[in-house]
Amino acid sequence: MNVLSDFAPFILYKILIRLAEKLITFEIVIGVTLIMPKLIVFFYYHIKTIFLSPKMNHEQLKLWDKIKKFELDDPEISLSFTDRLARENGWTIEYATRTISEYKKFIFLLTLANHPLTPSDQVDQVWHLHLLYTQSYWEDFCKNTIKKNIHHGPTKGGDHEKEKFTNWYEKTKELYTEVFQSEVPKDIWPSNEIRFSEINFQRVNLERNWIIKKPFK
Repeated sequence: MNVLSDFAPFILYKILIRLAEKLITFEIVIGVTLIMPKLIVFFYYHIKTIFLSPKMNHEQLKLWDKIKKFELDDPEISLSFTDRLARENGWTIEYATRTISEYKKFIFLLTLANHPLTPSDQVDQVWHLHLLYTQSYWEDFCKNTIKKNIHHGPTKGGDHEKEKFTNWYEKTKELYTEVFQSEVPKDIWPSNEIRFSEINFQRVNLERNWIIKKPFK
């Protein structure tokens, strides 16, 4: 791997931005008039868009905007989707809200990918809950928003399945970085090791049981 070639676009971007900043701040004064060529301004602001915006075409941007704006919470009910998600997983509302955003990103990636993807367990919990809201998921979301039915396929168990899903999970995070131009949040998308080792979950009746955290793993 040529490390220099990997960083060349980023280095070029930094050089061009610095050059544009110098040109913008360079004052050519004729009398009291400041000359600021429109081309320089256009170059400065649009090069940032080229390098830093998510890598999507026009149609993909429109779809992503629809998914982002899709409302999971029904304002007419007292226990909202976010409230239920937080309650059932022992999360704060803030963390549940962030995880819903990551779920929407994952669904968007599924509409783009030409290979299978795997969510983090946290994102998977949002997906599980959304599937229970059948009208919202199948009609409002799949049919009317993304125009595509997305089914949830759980593991069949065994080492082969674990290896397969680990590979898909890694590819999911790589695609996330490529499309959204940012790393996955580690508290919602943990490492492969954590994702596929910390999976011993059970429903617990908190009215009859206490939960005491282990002092060590």
